Amino acid sequence: MGSTISIDTPLEQLGDIDKVDDVDIVRFIPTSTGPNTAGSFELFFVGSNYSLSDRDYGPDNDIDAIGFTPTGELLISTVHSFHEPLIGNFSNADLVYWDTSGIVPYWALYFDGSDVGLTTEDENVNGFWIDEDGQIFLTTSGLFDVNTITGDGADVFICDPSSLGSSTACTYSTPLYWNGSAHGNNVLASGSLVLDGFYMRSYLSPTCEEPLNCSFEDGLNDWTVINNPYPNNANWSATDIDAYAGRYSAMLYVTNTPTGSPRLISSIVLVEPDTSYGVAYSLNHIEGKVLLGSGVIWFFGDEGISVEEADPYFLLAQPGQPAWIRTHVSHFFCPPTGVIGFQRYFELGNVFAIPGAVLLDEVTIVSQQGACP
Repeated sequence: MGSTISIDTPLEQLGDIDKVDDVDIVRFIPTSTGPNTAGSFELFFVGSNYSLSDRDYGPDNDIDAIGFTPTGELLISTVHSFHEPLIGNFSNADLVYWDTSGIVPYWALYFDGSDVGLTTEDENVNGFWIDEDGQIFLTTSGLFDVNTITGDGADVFICDPSSLGSSTACTYSTPLYWNGSAHGNNVLASGSLVLDGFYMRSYLSPTCEEPLNCSFEDGLNDWTVINNPYPNNANWSATDIDAYAGRYSAMLYVTNTPTGSPRLISSIVLVEPDTSYGVAYSLNHIEGKVLLGSGVIWFFGDEGISVEEADPYFLLAQPGQPAWIRTHVSHFFCPPTGVIGFQRYFELGNVFAIPGAVLLDEVTIVSQQGACP
């Protein structure tokens, strides 16, 4: 759905953007990738709106590392140390986020590098990535030594935190996650070139698109379980029985209480212009006779407004069906005007007043360009 990028020096022009500063973050939206990469840029984060170009914060607050928490919150690290008037000083080994929970928003500490041995100028954090379990993968601009593990700017190492914020503590994994000198790159091994940004994703299924976990191989990390208003009569869970692909699938079970409507809701997907969206999945009937419905929750701008739209078609799961119904594709929805993102959901309805259960696997967002008026 696109990549977020920070730059080393200001640019007067980047695509259709007139000016990009080194405290800004841009988003690249590809139309093609690989040797013939093409696409467009848009501003994702304007640092001057968040005081990063304010002299009260210090002379140089250029962003040199960006990433996201497991819940999707933006984190940054800066080239040099800077001063937050409400909190204090941050070093270039820290990861910070814009905290809006109080009356006055401010930069707050997510990861304190000095608490876990990152204290020298060479131990400036210039790249990081956080997995769904909260492990922090790090690179530095030069040599680092955190007692249990050492390396240089060509390497990637892992902090497994037991606490975060102003009292950060973690265990560093050994050996190095990525050793540049062990992978045949003499330039990296010499230290004359450093890694300054990286990203990792799981290719569990060739059709899997972020942010959905298509094969559920790590459980339901990108999904939210909503069992209300009857939380005791239904349940989504990761199960290792009868998976269509890989090890796990997601099971939904509903009892004979006909009013329960448990849901499985995806992470938020950002929309692209003139594009409609559906969802493909594989379904396995386990027991009973139930209706599987789906739909979309639209999100409008910054107002926090959301509107639901149900798929007009239900899938009846009942005895006698094949073990798996492969790649059922739902209705395609066109985003209403003003929508910036959406969530897809599955819903199991029990109109027959008998227990029922289904399995889902290989859930994938599908899209059609040029399909919306």
